[in-house]
Amino acid sequence: MRKSHPELTKKSHGLRKAAKRLFLIFLLAPGFVSLGAFAQAEAADGYLARQLSSIARFCELQSLAEGESVDTVNKIDGFVKTFSDPDFSDEKTSENLIEFCKLAFSGSTPQSGSLLRALQLGGHLSFTRSNSSEKTEISSHPRHFSGHVREAIIVNKARSDFYRKRSNGKTSKLSRLYTNLEYAILPLATLIDRWAAKLNQAGIPVLTNDFAAMTAINPAETPVARTGVLCRDGQAEFSKLLDFFQTEISRAARHKDFLKAQLQAIKTLHDLRRLELQHNCNLALSIHFVESIGLAARNAQRLSQTFNGRSDNFYRVFILLQNAGIKMFAKVDLKAQPFHRQQIGIIVNDLPAIPFP
Repeated sequence: MRKSHPELTKKSHGLRKAAKRLFLIFLLAPGFVSLGAFAQAEAADGYLARQLSSIARFCELQSLAEGESVDTVNKIDGFVKTFSDPDFSDEKTSENLIEFCKLAFSGSTPQSGSLLRALQLGGHLSFTRSNSSEKTEISSHPRHFSGHVREAIIVNKARSDFYRKRSNGKTSKLSRLYTNLEYAILPLATLIDRWAAKLNQAGIPVLTNDFAAMTAINPAETPVARTGVLCRDGQAEFSKLLDFFQTEISRAARHKDFLKAQLQAIKTLHDLRRLELQHNCNLALSIHFVESIGLAARNAQRLSQTFNGRSDNFYRVFILLQNAGIKMFAKVDLKAQPFHRQQIGIIVNDLPAIPFP
């Protein structure tokens, strides 16, 4: 057997790392992407599918070169197929969407950041392009999910100036992080809306009662009642609570046990509010996600009984999609807490109350 020369092996490894850095810089860095040009030249979903395919091909090369699993490649390719030509009657479509969301929002792999950035850019394009370019099957029906995300982006972009002035520019980074995460959700919300439109056409009113209006939020200048910050032990307990919630909701949703999902959401809301009181702090966005999942589970159970389970798979995916991002969005809560000490109500004043439980 021919032995590899250590210097050549080291050099080869270095070249692979350099190529990877250059590829990701070229593909994903904002400076290399003209959003206005892309918005005029092509539909946002076509751009996103191409970028994700490019990431998958690069991951495939890396896997072959380094002997790693191609599981990540399969998840990306599966989502691209689903996104480009969704067949909502096929169980594989929902699995592709679930696995991709877990991968992109977990932050647990080197590819997660790349996928998240591609979603953000795709969402930005979708947000900025004119309504006349929307596909007819979407524009002819209410955009329940994507419309809610768009409203939230508009509100948060407008309020970012108010918070920036109140904080001498220190909230700008947090506002940008939050809005970018919302952009990342937008392509997924659009796909969910397409699925919802088909069910709505069949007379099944999914998503019609799953979102609270952004008009119900507090004014930006509303005083902050709790001004504390989670200590290290508090953060550890917070993380543990959300880990357990994710595990239990994933198990319940996969079994389409929407009653169990509601009960778990109620328990977690109690624990999060106890943590808020104990540390005199705000965990508003995490509570918002848990309330949203609980409301979706309640609506899922009601529609399941009315329509003999025909909406079950839809709500299973909708709940698991929200569940995938809860830990990543929880970071926003922690970053917002120091500003609450200064009576700057970023995040805590920017979320509508959700009628759950």
